[in-house]
Amino acid sequence: MAEGVQHGHVRKTRLNRLRTLFPFTDERRATVFDRFGHDDEGSEDPGDAPEADMIPTVEDPSERLRVEGPSVRDYSEVDADPELQKEFWAQVLLFNIALFCLSLGIMLVVFRGQWTFGGGLLAIGLFAFGRGYRRYRSVQKD
Repeated sequence: MAEGVQHGHVRKTRLNRLRTLFPFTDERRATVFDRFGHDDEGSEDPGDAPEADMIPTVEDPSERLRVEGPSVRDYSEVDADPELQKEFWAQVLLFNIALFCLSLGIMLVVFRGQWTFGGGLLAIGLFAFGRGYRRYRSVQKD
């Protein structure tokens, strides 16, 4: 029992010190708050507000941004000369064959030592590249 009286005395002394340091102008009673803003008796202090009230409202900045996309010319209506289109696709095919045969031929010769097959692919690749380059130069002259 002496402990309870002594504990109460310590609490009153603490409250008196708080009243001296922080006098309250309204008629609220002074309470001792813990470090989270809650008192030990469960007051209606804003520190006791539910967490849902403490969530800030955030404005979405993308609602204010209006980005205009670049305008692009519609090329579906522009047709090239059919002969030029045919020449273009023929050169694409020739240079694709040249690239494939040259790269595979070099790998077969260097890594596997297959001189016959790799050498043949190298020859085909060089021929396709030469033929494509010659056709390209002839179209450029016209």
